[in-house]
Amino acid sequence: MYNVVNPDMIVENYGADTLRLYEMFLGPVEQSKPWDTNGIDGCFRFLKKLWALYWDKDGNLALTDEEPSADSLKTLHKLIKKVTSDIEMFSYNTSISAFMVAVNELSQQKCSSRTVLQTLPVLIAPFAPHIAEELWEALGGEGSVCDAKWPRYEEKYLVETSVKLGVQFNGKVRFDMLFPADATPEQMIELATSAPEAAKYLEGMDIVKTIAIPKRIVNIVVKPKA
Repeated sequence: MYNVVNPDMIVENYGADTLRLYEMFLGPVEQSKPWDTNGIDGCFRFLKKLWALYWDKDGNLALTDEEPSADSLKTLHKLIKKVTSDIEMFSYNTSISAFMVAVNELSQQKCSSRTVLQTLPVLIAPFAPHIAEELWEALGGEGSVCDAKWPRYEEKYLVETSVKLGVQFNGKVRFDMLFPADATPEQMIELATSAPEAAKYLEGMDIVKTIAIPKRIVNIVVKPKA
């Protein structure tokens, strides 16, 4: 009755991996989900962005053997932990969401470390096996990516060393800044009041009260000097 979507047409335009990824991205597998082909473009762009991590503008493999940054290692191990947990719970849609976030972060970090990027094909293989196999072969992997050992995350890379908080003056957030994750309330207040952005809010003011809760809030109560 012409009221169905022919998957062959989607595969022809976007590839089998995009269709497979999109079907899992729609929502939990046990629930019914509305079909909307407009969302396929997003999955297609994600796969292209993943592919672009590995190649330069001339189409050459652009990986290096340099040590990855702490941010890149954190992104990778956060992804491993999330995908591993979600697959066990059949939460494929949240796995894919986490993958999209990770690819965006690695792109912003300009990550080209083989240590990090050689793990991604193994993680994406359950969702997009064709692109995973191509990347695995390009990286010199042996056999099929589906037979590769599943990566394990390490908690040491997931420890937060800093936290971003909004600095409040009289209950209103005036600017954001990073604080050491282990900073004491006294240290948080000292850092906040000595920040260049704080100068205009402290000029001509007396500090009458401070509230600092690690990893949660920094509030400085001020009033005009007498």
